[in-house]
Amino acid sequence: MLGHSREGWQIQASPRPSLRSVSIIAVLIALSACSPVAVSPSPTSQETSAPTTVLEGSQGSASIGDPAITRLGNGGYDVSHYDLVLSYAPATGLLEGVVSVQALATEPLVSFNLDMVGLEVLAVTVNGIAADYERVGPELVIQTPTVLAVGQPFDAAVEYAGWPAPHDSPALGHPIGWFADGRSVVVLSEPDGASSWFPSNDHPSDKATFSISVRTSRRNGMIF
Repeated sequence: MLGHSREGWQIQASPRPSLRSVSIIAVLIALSACSPVAVSPSPTSQETSAPTTVLEGSQGSASIGDPAITRLGNGGYDVSHYDLVLSYAPATGLLEGVVSVQALATEPLVSFNLDMVGLEVLAVTVNGIAADYERVGPELVIQTPTVLAVGQPFDAAVEYAGWPAPHDSPALGHPIGWFADGRSVVVLSEPDGASSWFPSNDHPSDKATFSISVRTSRRNGMIF
């Protein structure tokens, strides 16, 4: 740099920073560049569980409402047709079957009953969809996968098997239903004997048409 004195202008050298100072400055710059940046945590979203679907409708009654014999039949629907596919072995008495119950809902249903005595249920579907079910005495209670609206037609299919036998009729006061002797079978289905060999709305007031297919040994024939 230039300086002035009595003798005139003189050139004076400015003091240079020492290497130690340069090093300290460089370290401070590096540290400032590497300092961690505080990041506020983003708010966590609350976990929500899927809502439970509750079907709104009624449970079909376990009686059709006959004041004389209160436990016969079932309410909430009207059957129009039964389609039965059966296999029967007279030598062992084993009956295997699938019944398709075609009906019309008369109230919004989340469940309905079929009458069934003594046989084992293997599978149930409603309109082709697997349905939950339970046995309560002589009742087969079927849970509908969706609500059946009033006036909605539906098809309930039940696969079952077992050794059918007569049961005491509350209507007649004596055994009724499926009678077998190892060679032949006689079925007394009125008024409440049908439930001894297939799931049904077993009351004479719920009239329906039938289609029945039976497979058995060649030596046996079937008469309906």
